[in-house]
Amino acid sequence: MVIADGGRRVTVAAVQTNPRLGAIGANVDDIEQWIRRAAARGAELIVFPECAVNGYRYATAEEAKADAETVPGPTTGRLARIAAEVGALVAVG
Repeated sequence: MVIADGGRRVTVAAVQTNPRLGAIGANVDDIEQWIRRAAARGAELIVFPECAVNGYRYATAEEAKADAETVPGPTTGRLARIAAEVGALVAVG
């Protein structure tokens, strides 16, 4: 998708992944590959859905706390480094 903002065009990629429940490392590896693919095709903003990192698996807030990370933290730090490397903005839920 290409959007115009004040005459400047921005290429946006919306990515729908299939995260594995609780497989945070593997899910982030998958997200990284999608970031690199989208950026290689010219995307400047790459957007992922909610729970792309952890998968949809929490019945309660207490269950979610086990996987919670600080921001900045290991996952956000890795994704920020990748985004900087490819020169894109990345939104990951």
